[in-house]
Amino acid sequence: MTMTKPTSEQVTFTAAGSGATLRNLVDKVREVVSVKDFGAVGDGLTNDTVAIQAAINAAANATVYFPAGTYVATVLTVNSPCRLFGPGILKKTTASAAALLSVNSSDVDIDGLEFRGANFDVVPATMVFLDTAIKLYGTSSASPHRRLNVTNVKINGFAGFAMDIRWSEDVTVTGCQIKYCGYAGILFESIVRGVISDNRISFIDSTSASDKYGITLSRDPTKTLANSAHTEHVAVVGNIITDIPQWSGIDGHAPRNCTIIGNVVARCKNGSYAQYDSTLYSYPQPASNIVISDNVVVGRSTASENEIGIASLGNAVNGYNEAIVIESNIVADAGSWSAAIGALGLQYSRNSIARNNSIVRAVGKAMSLLMSCDRCIIENNVCNGVLGPVLSGNTSMWANVSATNTRCAFRSNRFFNTTGNSSYNAYTGIFYVSANSGVVYSRNRIDANAIVLTGGVTRRFVDDSGGAAPNSYTDLSWEFERESCPPFTHTATGGSPRESTANQSSNFRRLPALGYSAGTTIRRARVAYRSTDTTYQIAVRPSEGGNPYVVGVYTVDGTNIGASASIPDIIIDVEGIYWDD
Repeated sequence: MTMTKPTSEQVTFTAAGSGATLRNLVDKVREVVSVKDFGAVGDGLTNDTVAIQAAINAAANATVYFPAGTYVATVLTVNSPCRLFGPGILKKTTASAAALLSVNSSDVDIDGLEFRGANFDVVPATMVFLDTAIKLYGTSSASPHRRLNVTNVKINGFAGFAMDIRWSEDVTVTGCQIKYCGYAGILFESIVRGVISDNRISFIDSTSASDKYGITLSRDPTKTLANSAHTEHVAVVGNIITDIPQWSGIDGHAPRNCTIIGNVVARCKNGSYAQYDSTLYSYPQPASNIVISDNVVVGRSTASENEIGIASLGNAVNGYNEAIVIESNIVADAGSWSAAIGALGLQYSRNSIARNNSIVRAVGKAMSLLMSCDRCIIENNVCNGVLGPVLSGNTSMWANVSATNTRCAFRSNRFFNTTGNSSYNAYTGIFYVSANSGVVYSRNRIDANAIVLTGGVTRRFVDDSGGAAPNSYTDLSWEFERESCPPFTHTATGGSPRESTANQSSNFRRLPALGYSAGTTIRRARVAYRSTDTTYQIAVRPSEGGNPYVVGVYTVDGTNIGASASIPDIIIDVEGIYWDD
């Protein structure tokens, strides 16, 4: 009996598992296209561009598999929905201004592949701006691509971008490892809805002098918002970004409604900030509604190589940043001797807040509130040490608060130095402008031993209104606090209608801080008096002889006080600015 062999279309397949249905085996096999089906060699030498491109073209709405191997290619393009995956390595041998893989379609997944550029495992000698591993461009924000997922991908050695993704929606980049790229790790430009999570990005640098970025959320200020929207509704979560000496770990150029949470940024010149996008082009924009919280930022080991830890940076030309929240971050070894902003700060910002952050070993300035901030709050931050060069003047300070801020508060911040290194004592406590009535200071604490003694004076405050000695504290700038001594009894000497009590300063728990000279910070003192003694009509006078801790006791009717008269329950209340607890 002669058996007729079935054709390939007649062979059937049933998947394991309950409910599986009978299928044609050819249809099953064609769901996944291997690049080797089209002649790709993967030996690390043969140029497999034509074979890989043929496989991608054949896999519209299907999957392209890259078996283990190294596939040399120049420029590859994805023009239809598909999935690219596998353990294979795509290798570009020359750093040129072109992407190794350009995606020109929605609904593309890239999973598990490795991309190697011409500078594999070394810092690129020269930045080639558009030398890119993965590029996805929509036409504009009015005509975006949608649904790109890049997962568990490795990228190493491109002289421009690892990922350059623009004018798109619903983009996810997660679990990727990026090293040795010359300009940026991940660029999201005009991305609406996205996630950048659990990636490892390091050594973004080149010998070319220019800004470099680990992750940047941006837009194109040469285009209108209709064509280049804010990057918004993007979460940057759980990434580790290290070793970017020429600029920033996580950068935001005019993002909106984004969160930057739980990331680690180490050994970068700048940590993380939200700022304006340009001062040069036609359609600049500020940042708004950004949460930067629970991140760890550690600066570079050489103090002079640092600039900003975490900040909101608006601009007078572009407009104020709006509603930026910087909360519960740890910032160490960050800040600058020359830049005003410091380890943590707000600049040209409205309705923004920096609270509950911990700053350790700041450089130059621990915190700042600058450049016409409006309705902003800096509160409940803890600062341990601020480093400055040993020079005269305000070379290091706990806080830099200046210019024309309005309706702001600087309160309940704590400054001390327990680093064990006296170089981290500040030359100046709070550098402020008393003429600026738009900031109210209250309950800020500076340890007495955390300020450098300069000219015999601890400079706990410096008023920059005009370069002269500090103006008086006023209710417009400072919230006074009250300290009282326990009730005490004065035993009169007698023989006159008026006499002084003993100095009670030793009975106070805290004394108001002194500035350039004794008494400059105490502008009010009030003494409360009560007594059960009815022999004399006795009154009290505060600040007897100009000393707020000495009370003048006298009879109202001018009769002499009797010798050894006991005048009980005198209480002195002193209102002023208290620095220590």
